[in-house]
Amino acid sequence: MNNGWVKLHRDITETKLWSNPDKLRFYLLLLFKAGHGESKVYGVDLKKGQFLTGRNSLADEFNKGHRANWKHSISSTTVYKWLHWLKRNNLIELETTSEYTVVTVFEAIEENSVNTKVNNSGTSSEHQRNIVGTSMGHL
Repeated sequence: MNNGWVKLHRDITETKLWSNPDKLRFYLLLLFKAGHGESKVYGVDLKKGQFLTGRNSLADEFNKGHRANWKHSISSTTVYKWLHWLKRNNLIELETTSEYTVVTVFEAIEENSVNTKVNNSGTSSEHQRNIVGTSMGHL
């Protein structure tokens, strides 16, 4: 979970999520946990953008490193409410069983590698043209 990059669109600042720092932090945790490829966990096939979890483990992970009475710690009940809020706002999908929940984070699967490569090379070329144009303009 601690390797790689997560890409956020700037318009996140215009969402309901932005107005609640704890809920935003929770969503970022989900985004960080989402797999970047297919995998199999405990016999469950997972696709890109998915991970297997439970609300107790998400609460523990969110609260990790904080004192028990810290005002920003959350309960598993709050995790449940936030997961369903994110689902209602079309940011995630949930597949729940009595044993686990598969979370699909849509932001993590929207970009495909072909578009990313094209966008990166275009941005680099544009950046080089802008530097040359700016340098030439100051002569």
